[in-house]
Amino acid sequence: MKMQHKKYNMLAVAVSSLFITSNAFAKPPTAYDNWSITGGVVDTSVSCADANITCRVLVEDDGFMYEEVTRTDVNKIYHRLIVTDEPDGTPADLTFASESFIPFAIVDVGIDQGVAVKQYVRDPSDPTFEDVAEIQKAFLRLDPTFVPTFGQTSGTSGGDPTPVDESFTTKLKQTFGTGTDLESNFEYLNFTQFKVGQATSTPDTDEVIGQKVTVSQTALIGNPGDTNTKQAFEFRQANGIKGTDATGSGFDANYHFGQALSLAGSMTVETYDNLYDGSTVSYLPQNDIAVTWVAQSDNVDFSGSGGGGSGATGAGFAYQLVENRTNGTSGQERYLNFIDGDRATIDPFDWDVNNFGAEPLPF
Repeated sequence: MKMQHKKYNMLAVAVSSLFITSNAFAKPPTAYDNWSITGGVVDTSVSCADANITCRVLVEDDGFMYEEVTRTDVNKIYHRLIVTDEPDGTPADLTFASESFIPFAIVDVGIDQGVAVKQYVRDPSDPTFEDVAEIQKAFLRLDPTFVPTFGQTSGTSGGDPTPVDESFTTKLKQTFGTGTDLESNFEYLNFTQFKVGQATSTPDTDEVIGQKVTVSQTALIGNPGDTNTKQAFEFRQANGIKGTDATGSGFDANYHFGQALSLAGSMTVETYDNLYDGSTVSYLPQNDIAVTWVAQSDNVDFSGSGGGGSGATGAGFAYQLVENRTNGTSGQERYLNFIDGDRATIDPFDWDVNNFGAEPLPF
């Protein structure tokens, strides 16, 4: 318990330093995960050997390190906190690992708030389970080499080089069951709005201006050893802006920017089996759009008596819903009996890879 108290006390010190004056407009000064632990001693020598990086340990204990990290090329100082509950390993295989950075300076103008955290949670009894969370707040969403020049209105000169996709606020991913009878994947990404005001004294906000959600599940539902009888569920959603500003402008266009997260496009659901009318759902940039896909392959004949089919085994069903939640339009389609019908495989009726990523695999 003594060691735990020390960790919690040092964490409080780290969080309190978020409010110390600073000019650090930065993402983490060095990449996450470049550390290891041996015999309870955290070793950050790999990341501290990066160009333009120097490190100085402030406090350390078993499974714990609190150190000062300096970007010498831009004279920016950070404090890094690393915590884990295992004596040996790397972030890639530890059951718990947390690494965070905060900007730090003694004398400067304004108050620059921010934090960047990456955390892993794994289950030693289930090697297929992994939960990864990343949080970036305020100016730690931006590149560590960027020092803004006020009055600039174009990002072409001296602008923040952070790719817009990397200026997120929250990124979550949880997976389990890969290669087993039940596979599940959940991903969430969002972007929040900066307040408009003087750069060094303006905190981030909690106003979500764009987000993406992915939910995927596949379950084997047949007898043991049967890999053909399965059920799949997919949900995708995208809306709004990626970046730091909902309008694409702000107090300085170099580091207040935004691009459409959901893009213009359309998806068409048709009229198989005349179960639903076919329709095309169209959407504009930034619209709130979603797609739901449910499918099952089974040795039960869904076309049997009353279904108009031949009674063949191996039939299945599928259902897809496409929504533009901004204007209230939607389209849906259901299909039965993939064996006797004119669809030989069970896969989505239509798919938009630009907004929803790779199409679910057919089965």
